[in-house]
Order: sequence, then structure tokens, then C-alpha cells
Amino acid sequence: MSLGAILLAVALASGDLLWDRPAAWIVTIGFAVSFVAYLAFYVVFDRLARRAAGTAS
Repeated sequence: MSLGAILLAVALASGDLLWDRPAAWIVTIGFAVSFVAYLAFYVVFDRLARRAAGTAS
């Protein structure tokens, strides 16, 4: 949830960031990759937990 809020804030304030500096790109891409990785882990482990509980869909 917090990574989503950070990415939303970056999107809303993108005009204020200095995109010609590498740090802006590195931080933004880092947050985006972290968000995607978090979602992937959530989906994978949620499916595993549902299978273990016997309620897989």
C-alpha cells in the first residue's frame, strides 16, 4: 500500500523532479520494481496458502 502511495506521489509530482539527473530515474524505477515484486510475492504466496488450506480456486 505504501509503495503504491509513493508511486502515486511521484506521478503527481513528476514535473517537480529533475529527470536529467540519474538519481530521479534510479529511485523511481527502484520503487516501481519493488512494487511489482511485492505484488508477485503476494500473488504467489496467496495461491500457495490457499492450496495448503484446500481452498484453491
